[in-house]
Amino acid sequence: MKSYDYLISYNIKPSVQRIAIMDYLLAHKTHPSIDEIYLALCKDIPTLSKTTVYNTLKLFVEHGAALMLTIYENNACPRCGKIFPIEYIKNSDKVPLCDVCKSTVIHPGVYLHGEMLSNTVISHAVEEVAKADTILVLGMNLNSSLCKDMLPHFTGKDLIVIHKEPHYLDEKATAAYHGAVSKILPEVAESILDA
Repeated sequence: MKSYDYLISYNIKPSVQRIAIMDYLLAHKTHPSIDEIYLALCKDIPTLSKTTVYNTLKLFVEHGAALMLTIYENNACPRCGKIFPIEYIKNSDKVPLCDVCKSTVIHPGVYLHGEMLSNTVISHAVEEVAKADTILVLGMNLNSSLCKDMLPHFTGKDLIVIHKEPHYLDEKATAAYHGAVSKILPEVAESILDA
């Protein structure tokens, strides 16, 4: 699939910069930094800035078109708790495994979009979604894989969506707000509490 069509499939308006950045991501099956992408593309696109690369990647993640990997210094084994330095992760030829447990993947202590979760975690999440009266979807649209997997189990009253830009699936929500979550959420929470 070409980058143009790929972006359209995620409801992202293609631009020269967005297509070039997606071309780069699709061609390089690594986790490139903003600097790496910028340096690779700035010769061909002189108007490109690091800010544009950052904002474009953020947009891709918000729409589910790309995954973001954030590496922290606290890379702990979820089974035995051993802490690994960042170099251990960076220098690993394959998926970094705990050298004590021999089979446990080293995690940076955060949920990564697209990360495989255990059946226990998924089952518990489905149970909680099914019991909920109200669900808040923050910073992602209803087309994201997380929403697609979880929301069919929601039988509650209100589905409230807060994300940056209007999306065609917003109509499925009880209420949809567009803008920065940090600005809109307090207003929505206040109106819910006042009701």
